[in-house]
Formats: sequence, structure tokens, C-alpha cells
Amino acid sequence: MADSGIPLKPGKASVASLQKELESLKYEMASNFRETKKQVSEVVGRASKLEVRLDKLERKVESIVDQLNDLKRQSCKVCVVLSGDDLPKPTEGENPTKIFCDSVKNKYGVRIDEKADLITVHRRFRGSLIAKFGKTGPGSNFNRLAHRRGQGCRNPHPELRIYANILLTPFDEKIRYYASLAKKCNVIYFYETLPSGRIGVLIDDANKPGEKKMLQITTAKDVKILLTDEVIRLIKDRPGKKKENRVETTEDHDDVEMDENVLLGSEPMDALRIIPELIAAESHFAHAESPEHWRFFIGKPGKLVINIDNNLH
Repeated sequence: MADSGIPLKPGKASVASLQKELESLKYEMASNFRETKKQVSEVVGRASKLEVRLDKLERKVESIVDQLNDLKRQSCKVCVVLSGDDLPKPTEGENPTKIFCDSVKNKYGVRIDEKADLITVHRRFRGSLIAKFGKTGPGSNFNRLAHRRGQGCRNPHPELRIYANILLTPFDEKIRYYASLAKKCNVIYFYETLPSGRIGVLIDDANKPGEKKMLQITTAKDVKILLTDEVIRLIKDRPGKKKENRVETTEDHDDVEMDENVLLGSEPMDALRIIPELIAAESHFAHAESPEHWRFFIGKPGKLVINIDNNLH
């Protein structure tokens, strides 16, 4: 066919070039997508590895915190704290050992032998007495005082406002507070401080219907059994005043004045932060006879405070 000599319209002439540009753009976008997908896969891979390392680190931190709690528990579980409004007030030149023994005898009927049973007794900052026992085995006066069992044995002579409790670590003291709320909400039947220094709670045995078992709260994971919705609500709605922080209990349980700083702390101790401080403290306080003379607690705002008690010899 002969050329008509009529020029094509610009719109029709550019269709082919537009199609070519579209194909080029499509190829470029596909190439960019493949590159982006590759980069995302690399980032996801690195993130997965970091998550694995983080999980391992978290488990290691939990293990270190559990070990620290258990180490402190070993020295706490042989000490008894005597407190209450009817405990004689501190006076100059007093004999803390005699006051402790007389108060225990009047309240619980347990005759403490100063020389055979006790290692030391001294006043605490808030006026309570703390006694460290040497004999703590079954049948000892310590066992009769610290692990009282039976109806009315936990708080005999309730008119006498003196209360004996095993010295607990901050972790175990918080657990005892949670357990008291759990009992109030009928989540557990009973709770007590065991000879191991841990808190034990009496619950239904899932494997043996109709029977109960005593569960030791050893780690933070074990606390979940206590934290029902109702218990969590009580924790969140806790009173703000110190006088209102007293846990109301029956005569079968000790009436314990809870430490607000210990109980109301929302975060566990940071083991990675505390370990270097413990090492530094060991170097700085090298003159202390043994770590049993050290007292650790978390002050405000969350700073580790180490107090060396030179009276515990």
C-alpha cells in the first residue's frame, strides 16, 4: 500500500513508547521489591536472633534473682522479729535480750534460753526487736515460736499486741502480703512461713480431687496462682496510709505490720544492676565479719541500700 503521506497523531505515536516505559517501570519496581524483601528478611533474621538472646538473658536474670533471694533467705529464716504496740519502748541502757525473752514468754508461753538458744538480739530502727537463733531444729524453742500450729496457737493472748514473725526477704514478704489477700478472696485456704523461709499456700490438689496440698512459692512464676482478678483489684486499690496497710487476719494467723516500701513496689529487683553494686559493697565493706551482718533493701527511688549491722556478732 502506498504511503498516504498523512502524519500520525502524536497521541497514537506515543502509545508504543508509553508501553515500553510501563514495562521498564514494572521491572524496576519488581527489582526494588525483591531487594526490599531481601533486606526485610535480613532484618527479621537478626531480630529473631536478638529475641532468642533476649529470652536467654531474661531466663538468666530470673535465675540470678532467684539465687539472690535464696541466699538472703538462708540468713533470714533463723531470725525472729518481735513487734507490736505492747512491746516495751526503747530505753537507754536496756537489755534487748531480756525484753525479747520476757515478751515471748508472756505472749506465747515459750521460754527462750538466752545462752543456749540465742546468738544475738537488738533493736531495729522502728522499735521492733530482732533475734538471731542458734538452735533451729525440730523441737527447739525457735521451732515452737516461729512455726506455731493449731487453733489459737498462732496468736494466743490476742489482747497482748505483740507479734512474732520470721524475718522474711523483701520477695517473701511481698508474697505473704499477696497470700493474705488471696486468702481473703478464698483463692487459697491457708498460708504460712515454712522452715525453708519460703511462703507456703494451701490449695486444692488438681491431681487428687478432694485433697489439698501445700505449695511453696519459690520463684516469681509461682505467684501467678495467687493473682486472680479479684486479688489484683485489691492490690491496685490498696490503702495509701501506712496505718491502713495492716492486714486484717483471724486468730489463726499473725497480724503483721507490712512495710509499705517493700509491699507496694511494682518492679522486681534488677539483678543486672544489683550484682555490680554487691561486688562494690563487698570491696568497700571488707571489714564486716561476714555477709550475715549486711542488710539489703531497696530505697527510694529504687536504689540498693546496704546497711552493716555491727551488733550482729
